[in-house]
Formats: sequence, C-alpha cells, structure tokens
Amino acid sequence: MATTRKDVLKVEIDDRPGTLNELFTKVAAAGANLDVIAASPGGPGKSAVFIGSDNQDTLKEVAGLFKLPVAEYAGFTLSGEDAIGAAAEVTKPLADAGVNIEIASALVSDGKYKTVILVDSSNSRRPPGCSERNREMTR
Repeated sequence: MATTRKDVLKVEIDDRPGTLNELFTKVAAAGANLDVIAASPGGPGKSAVFIGSDNQDTLKEVAGLFKLPVAEYAGFTLSGEDAIGAAAEVTKPLADAGVNIEIASALVSDGKYKTVILVDSSNSRRPPGCSERNREMTR
C-alpha cells in the first residue's frame, strides 16, 4: 500500500448549477492543478467541495479572492491492490491512533484502489509512522 500525506481544503459554494465549474475555472486560471476533488451537500443552499493541489497556497488565494469560506483538513491518499478487507486495513492505523476520519472516498479500477481520507487538522494527532519531514506515512 502506498500512502502519502495530502492537505485538502473544504470550500463552501452556492448549491446551484454551474458553481462547481466556476470554482474549477478560477483554480485553473490561477495555475493550480487539482489532484483531489470531492463534493457533497453542505448547509441549506450550499455545497461542500474538498479540493487538493500541489499548490495549496494558490487554492487558498482563490478562495480568499472570492470570499469563499474555507476549512483545512489533513489527509492521506492511499493506493494499492484491491482485496476483501482493504478498507479495514487502510483505516486501522488511524483508528488505533485515535484519529477521527472526517471524510473518506475511494475508487476501484482494474483491481487497484485509490482512497482519500481526511481528518480535521485542528484536533487530529499525527498517525504513527507519519513522518513530518517527508510528509509520508510508512508501514
């Protein structure tokens, strides 16, 4: 299993046709390449969009320019061979460390899985094996 530390922003946008495209267009114009995208219903009339990039500062600048509410999440991207119990194996180190998973998303294709797990940055502890220096979790 390959695991990498990934910081992600939660951006709140209006829940109406085209707003997600508007956000993505602004991010692209600012030169940030998104490598994590997830969206879900937010509060009344709002959507929560989780975005990650190799340039988080640019994402924060875009959100700030358009006065979009933002929350920061620490997260991990994980990938490996799909098998029965893969989700349990992936989440066990976090559970054992007492880290609460806020958001999880996964996709399986051609026998391989790719998962994004987000934890609340403000109250989470660094999972065991997660090196602050190289920002990667090792097993």
